[in-house]
Amino acid sequence: MKKMMVKNFAFLCAVASMFVACGDDSASDPMSEWDTPKNSVLPDSVASSGELLNYECSAANKCKGVMTGDLGLGVCDGKGGWVYMSLIETLGCPSNDTPVSSEALPGSSASLPASSATVGESSSSVVALSSEAVVESSSSQGPKYEIKEVCVAANPCEAMVKTDVSTWHFTRKDDFGDDVEYTYSVSGRDLNLTTSGKNGTSTKTLSMYNMESEVYVEMAFNAAKSTCEDGNTGASAGTGSVCTMDTVLVIDYGKLLDTRDGKEYKTVVIGDLEWMAENLKYADASHYTSSDSSEFFYRWTTAIVASELEGVDCNLTTACEVPENVQGICPDGWRIPSKADFKALIEAAGDSAELNLVNSSSGGKNMLGFSADYVGYYNITYSKVQSGGDEIDLWAADNSNWRSGEYATSLDISGDAEISEFPKDWGASVRCVKSK
Repeated sequence: MKKMMVKNFAFLCAVASMFVACGDDSASDPMSEWDTPKNSVLPDSVASSGELLNYECSAANKCKGVMTGDLGLGVCDGKGGWVYMSLIETLGCPSNDTPVSSEALPGSSASLPASSATVGESSSSVVALSSEAVVESSSSQGPKYEIKEVCVAANPCEAMVKTDVSTWHFTRKDDFGDDVEYTYSVSGRDLNLTTSGKNGTSTKTLSMYNMESEVYVEMAFNAAKSTCEDGNTGASAGTGSVCTMDTVLVIDYGKLLDTRDGKEYKTVVIGDLEWMAENLKYADASHYTSSDSSEFFYRWTTAIVASELEGVDCNLTTACEVPENVQGICPDGWRIPSKADFKALIEAAGDSAELNLVNSSSGGKNMLGFSADYVGYYNITYSKVQSGGDEIDLWAADNSNWRSGEYATSLDISGDAEISEFPKDWGASVRCVKSK
C-alpha cells in the first residue's frame, strides 16, 4: 500500500512541479505525509508488544493499558511510547485509569506487571532499570521476566550456506540455559538433526522436509537458521560480541530425583500443579525407545501399571474406569496426569497453547516452562518412531469416552494442544505430576 502511495505521490509531484515546487527542504521524506494512520481505539489485548505500534498513543490515550502476549501490561505515555513494569509508576497514572485485559499472560492474573521496558518507535528498544531486576506475576506460578545483559556473537549464523548442509552446525542455548550443539545432515531425501548437550546426544529425522526438492531445502534452511539465531542469546561475551540489556523470560525450575535409577528431572509449577518439565525415561521392561535410545515410549497399560490396580481389569482391548491418583510408572510421590490435569494445563497455556507449551528449539515460546519437544510416538505396527519433529503424545490415566477399549486418553500437541485418544499398545511419552 505504501509503495503505491509513494508512486502516486511522485507522479503528482512531477505534474505539480510545472506550476509550483513540490515539498521543501524540511520535509525531504515524502513517506512522512503518507504513513498509514494508526488506530486510536485501543484493544484490551494484543498478541505481542510490536502490535501496539499500530495503535495511537496520543495524549487522549495517556494512562490507557493494553495487555500484550510477550511483555504483559503496556501503558500509553501520551507521547507515542508504551511503558512497562515499574516505569508505569513514573507516569503518575491513577490505577483506576489503567484498564487491564482479562486475557492476561498464560498462567498469570489479569493484573500482571510486565517487564521493565519502553517500546517506542521500535519494538526491540529496551530501557533497563537494573540488570538484577526480577519481576513476577501476582501469582507465584506465573511467568517471570528478568532484565539482564544479553550478549550475541556478531553474525553467529552467517556461516550457514543454504546449499551446503555441512555448514548447518552451531551451538545455542536451550530453554534450561544449557549449551546444545546442533548438527544437520542428509540421508536420501530426509533431513536429520543431531543435538548434543548436557543430557547426551540424540538424532531425529525431520521428515517434513524433502531435501530432494529445492523448495523444501529453502524451507529447511530458513528453519535451521532461525533456530540458530533464536538460540544465540545469553552467550558469553567475546571478540565480536554485541551486548545489550534485554528482557528475558525466566522459569523457576525445581528438581526431581528418581531414586529407582538415579535420574534427575527438572520440574515446573503451572497453576496448582507441579509437572515434570522433561519426559520420563525410566527403563521399564516393556518400554520402547527411539533409535538412539534418547526417548522412552510406553504402552498405556505400562504407564498406568495396569497389573497393580486392585479390582480393575485394565488391558489393551477393554475399557476400564481408572481410579484417581494413579502412580503408575511415575516415581514415588508423583502420578500419571488425569484428563482434568491436562485440561487445566491447556487452559493455563491460553489461546496459543501449543506454542506456549513447546520448547523454543522446536519452534515454540515455552511461556510456562513445560518444555515439550516433538519427539513423536512409537508405532508398534512398524516398530519405529514416527512424527518426530512435529508431534508429541502424553498418556493420561483415563480410558473413557473413546471409540473402543483399544484407545485411551492422551494430550496431543501437534498443530494445537488438545485432549485426544491414542492406541493403547502404541508408545507415547509420560509426564508425571506431583501427587496431591
